[in-house]
Amino acid sequence: MHPTPVETPRTPRTIWRHDRRYLALFLLLATLFTGALQATPALQPTASAAVSGNINGTTNPPNGLGFVNAINYWSGRGWPNLAANRTDDRILCNLQPARGGCVNTRQFIDGGGRYADRDGQLRRYLLGGGSGAPVCAAHGSTPCTGGPNVGTWIGFFHEYDVEWRDTRRGDRGRLRIVRVHGGPNDGDTFVTTDHYSNFTYVGPRF
Repeated sequence: MHPTPVETPRTPRTIWRHDRRYLALFLLLATLFTGALQATPALQPTASAAVSGNINGTTNPPNGLGFVNAINYWSGRGWPNLAANRTDDRILCNLQPARGGCVNTRQFIDGGGRYADRDGQLRRYLLGGGSGAPVCAAHGSTPCTGGPNVGTWIGFFHEYDVEWRDTRRGDRGRLRIVRVHGGPNDGDTFVTTDHYSNFTYVGPRF
């Protein structure tokens, strides 16, 4: 016969030793959790984009950055307006006489996808927040309804790259064209040299 196990009685000393282990574990976890909270940076509010340019006219894009060529290219492509960007490509002939003529180089550029205008700056600018006169009225269209109320906006913004790149998934650069599609502001165009931080209104482009 096996002896019947006898339960060791828990004295106050053994209870304290047992519970002390759980207390130490609890304090360790609390310290780690508090450190993690302190190490996590607070989220900063997104700053609104600054918009410049003559809302009642046409401002030329910055010189020497390829904006004019890019505007002409996307205009020739009919300003695609899609839910997501598409990638175009082209073949360039790099003349290299030492190699007997052309060495073809394939380049890529993206455009046509939606730009969200999450801070509403472009919409407010076009609906009267720029110089005071809604640009749709300046175009001779029906005046904007609701003034500079973003909720009255009709249309979509679409973005277009400016710089061609040598690989399909390469860096797209910081230059962008943003254009309105639809509504009374159809064709109104902005350019940015710092990846949507600031914009210049360059008038309607078709």
